Amino acid sequence: MFYSLIVLIYYLHHLLLLVSASPLLFTLNDVRYSLSDRVLTIPKLGSIRGIHIDYENNYSLKYNLINTEAFLGIQYGLYHGRFEPSKERFNIHPSTKVTKQIEFGSACPQYLWKNASELSRIRPKYFAEEYYP
Repeated sequence: MFYSLIVLIYYLHHLLLLVSASPLLFTLNDVRYSLSDRVLTIPKLGSIRGIHIDYENNYSLKYNLINTEAFLGIQYGLYHGRFEPSKERFNIHPSTKVTKQIEFGSACPQYLWKNASELSRIRPKYFAEEYYP
């Protein structure tokens, strides 16, 4: 009797963990992302930190999120044709033993686009209205 109660509690606990962690598991298993040390400067709009995003299934094809540019709503090739290296300063604590350290800034696309007319020139008008009200 006591053994069956322990098995039941273990089963319910395991089921609860699977149900509560399912969105997290989807994110970790299907999308890999990392911030890069490159910054793109757009004269009229500002600067953006580069992000590497890799999708591991057909989710990217279904929603047209094939690469970083599509995800952020920016086509990097239209501006400068390349990334510019990061010019951010960083401070290293004396006891820290590293050869290089990069402080990644904000990578929020809603903060970067301040000129809706420029965005609608590159992207469809409904994209600018829906994602950048």
